[in-house]
Amino acid sequence: MSSYLVIQQTSSVLAKLLKERIAESGVRAASGQQIEVSANTPTELIRTGKGQLSFWLYKLAENAYTRNALPDRANGSDLPPLPLNLHFLVTPITKSADVDLMVMGKVLQVFYENPIVLLRNEDDADLHDQITIQLERTTVDEQSRIWEALSEPYRLSVSYLVQIARIDAQRTAPGALVVDRQAGFPNGVIPAGGR
Repeated sequence: MSSYLVIQQTSSVLAKLLKERIAESGVRAASGQQIEVSANTPTELIRTGKGQLSFWLYKLAENAYTRNALPDRANGSDLPPLPLNLHFLVTPITKSADVDLMVMGKVLQVFYENPIVLLRNEDDADLHDQITIQLERTTVDEQSRIWEALSEPYRLSVSYLVQIARIDAQRTAPGALVVDRQAGFPNGVIPAGGR
């Protein structure tokens, strides 16, 4: 059961996972830099000059494989949840190429070790959604188009596909389903032309 906040929650949970694991690793000691994880675009982070990791959601798409799921009638909705694929561009932005490589290696390791993450519902601890994280195969041409749109020279980056984030529909069914139908005629008389 997910609200419209699932996109923000997914981004926040994954950024927190990266931040914690990078802090636990020896990247800071080796680089002398505190690596912050940000949802901002790489362009915005390049301008700050700090050691950061851009974990930027650059594309949303409907998941075509689960699009025609049945509605969750128990939830009172007559529409199925909206299934989304989230595409993140992960870019280390530090003061040296060596530190960029260390940070990127740690990102790859973290998501390889944690391919499935649970998004917990704050209102009910028993309810949660499961998302999967996978390295997305993108061509150099696709990556360069992203960087061209950012108006920045190409930098070391990878794309991750996160699926399936679901947004529950709030539209409710107008009434109960018809289970049985009976026609009532006065005095048991069937109108003319009827059977």
